[in-house]
Amino acid sequence: MKGIIIFFLFLLTACSVPMTLHKGLAVSGREQPSSEKCSECHITIYNEWKGSAHSRAYTDPLFRSITNDYMVKACVNCHSPESALDSEMRQRQANIDEGVNCQACHLKGGKLQGPAEKHLPFDIHPIMEKNGDYIKSDLCGNCHRKAFEEYRESGEKDKTCQHCHMPEAQRTIIDNKPWVWFKDRYAFKKHSFDIRDAADLSDMIAIEVVMKGDAPLSGEVTVENKSIPHNVPTGGFGYHEVLLTISLIDDTGESVEKMTWSLTQEMGTSLKKGDKRRVPFEFSGIHESQRAVMVKLTKTDFDRKKTKTLAQQIVDIH
Repeated sequence: MKGIIIFFLFLLTACSVPMTLHKGLAVSGREQPSSEKCSECHITIYNEWKGSAHSRAYTDPLFRSITNDYMVKACVNCHSPESALDSEMRQRQANIDEGVNCQACHLKGGKLQGPAEKHLPFDIHPIMEKNGDYIKSDLCGNCHRKAFEEYRESGEKDKTCQHCHMPEAQRTIIDNKPWVWFKDRYAFKKHSFDIRDAADLSDMIAIEVVMKGDAPLSGEVTVENKSIPHNVPTGGFGYHEVLLTISLIDDTGESVEKMTWSLTQEMGTSLKKGDKRRVPFEFSGIHESQRAVMVKLTKTDFDRKKTKTLAQQIVDIH
């Protein structure tokens, strides 16, 4: 009870005396604090970011390799930016190992910016009024220029980058105590920025399988990018590959024969919005236990160890 009384006395004081807590969060240059400081209030947001590719943008071994140990400065400026809100990127001076960190997307001109209005009579940290750029794809396009160029060429009007890569979640904007006790939940954006957070991709990528022959088993697969407003895969730097795998499945559910095709930007085989790719297939052997044909579209990394299934279709052949 005593703690609650002290807390309300603090609120009354804060309402009557101009003040700003955590002023240090808006500091630029070498004195800028780590994004871990943000986790004192924004716990869930920080943990999502920490597990994202944004937090590894600078330290990723592949990025270090293709930039010749960070010698390609044009890349470094986007992978550890002082402010992603600037039209011209510059590398920040502190905490560069954090990659695209909290300050990179929310700090400009000595003030923290965001999509929400100020809602308290005092400032927790220096923050400007609501900035409408946070709900526009242009913000993401400052760094993801290739994907943004494809997005504009697609003619997409209804969906933004945030629509798929920052889907809504019912939560409070801060989740530490005691503040969380006085906050309402509302539709807030996730901060993991990953395709795993996107809506069901089966409505956005279509796979059609047409069987043509029995001995040997043959057919044709059609893959269509129905509504993803950029190429599949997309990206201007690094390694981006989507594998189209056609497998012959036996009665135990195991693959007895498999064929794989690669979709990449470099080979010109990526799919624009509305594009269809037709791939004929023919299995060389005749297997007594053959039961189905499984077609899978999978996003993968350079070593083909990390995968994410984008779409899948199974056709029973009995």
